[in-house]
Amino acid sequence: MVFLTGSFLLLLSALTAGTIPGASAATVPQALACPAIPSNPTTTSNAKLPDPFTFAGGTKVQTRDDWTCRADEISQLLQKYELGTKPPKPSTLTASYSGGKLTINASEGGKSISFSASISSALWNRGQGKFYNLYGSNHSAGAMMAWSWGISRIIDALEITPGANIDTKRIGVTGCSRNGKGTLVAGAFEPRIALTIPQESGSGGSACWRLSDDMRTRGIDTQTASEIVGENVWFSTAFNSFAQSSVNTLPFDHHMLLGLVAPRGLFVIDQTGIDWLGAPSSFGCMKAAARIYNSLGSPDTFGFSQSAGHNHCSFPSSQQSQLTAFINKFLLGQSTNTNIQETAGGYTYTQGQWDNWDSPSLGGSTGGSSTSAPTTPSSSTVPANPPSTTSAPAPTPTGVQTAWGQCGGSSLASRTVSDNY
Repeated sequence: MVFLTGSFLLLLSALTAGTIPGASAATVPQALACPAIPSNPTTTSNAKLPDPFTFAGGTKVQTRDDWTCRADEISQLLQKYELGTKPPKPSTLTASYSGGKLTINASEGGKSISFSASISSALWNRGQGKFYNLYGSNHSAGAMMAWSWGISRIIDALEITPGANIDTKRIGVTGCSRNGKGTLVAGAFEPRIALTIPQESGSGGSACWRLSDDMRTRGIDTQTASEIVGENVWFSTAFNSFAQSSVNTLPFDHHMLLGLVAPRGLFVIDQTGIDWLGAPSSFGCMKAAARIYNSLGSPDTFGFSQSAGHNHCSFPSSQQSQLTAFINKFLLGQSTNTNIQETAGGYTYTQGQWDNWDSPSLGGSTGGSSTSAPTTPSSSTVPANPPSTTSAPAPTPTGVQTAWGQCGGSSLASRTVSDNY
């Protein structure tokens, strides 16, 4: 197994804005006749969380195949209006492994780049870095989607370098803060990731834009979309118009981003002591996302834990057994209790408060494999004009040591693709 750590996500930021020393997601099965996205799905302002089980054209999701189509539609909308497009696997991709270093060479349209899993620094300038050297500085992808692309290419490379001795069926990704946001995007758009663990990702991660705005209107100083787009290059520039006017016109929110991971493993680590992280927003967003997992018959493949306040990106021992349970189940194939939905914030969530939609029954669990297959938007389908219980303690796996670095995130020392800051 391999765990792509928080430091690894920071490492991948060099793909977008630094110098590196030294896949596309799967497509929807062709047999499925998925409805086209209407030309303008954002005409109606909706202060509640959009219904993940209703297509943009109004048709209801009734079957597992319908959800595969709807998940693809959600993926396309997120790429078009918030994150930017994730390119597919380049036409040419080679890799080599030597001395603990994985080197990836990618070529597309007469351009070539080479990068590895060892990175020493990162800058934060839009349109700069290896990804943009390959696809152009005007590519729609924000930094987080470029990170996701980089993780997919590293998985491609691991698949063709058996000497690395990594089981690519048991890959996890994690990170804290901005790397927690990147973790969630990577897990949502890369179906080969078995376990996704964002930590304290806040707005732009496990929190929902609408709920964060509601917190601000109630006088809670939390980060909102209008602030976040002015501070960084994480999102596509297409997101600016929504963030600066009204996120209520978005045809999605982040409960649907969380839902794109379903039914694969997803464990959200959070805390309640920093208003800026928007723990109430994350709580409500995750409760709505849990309904997607429930509909897919996989309630125990998604969990979240919001501990009491502590320093940002530190990891309290109270959450260790929960984390270990998810690692044991999804990366080590053990039977553990991962029915975990808890908060130290005393938050309550009444169904219908934000999620006033019905949840269909879409079949039993698939054992954690991906049923949805996010794709890269095509010109023919994407609109042209946008308008709880606690798990029982589980022992740390033999030979695997959990370590926590500068920005948080779990590192499995036995087989880890990572580097130091």
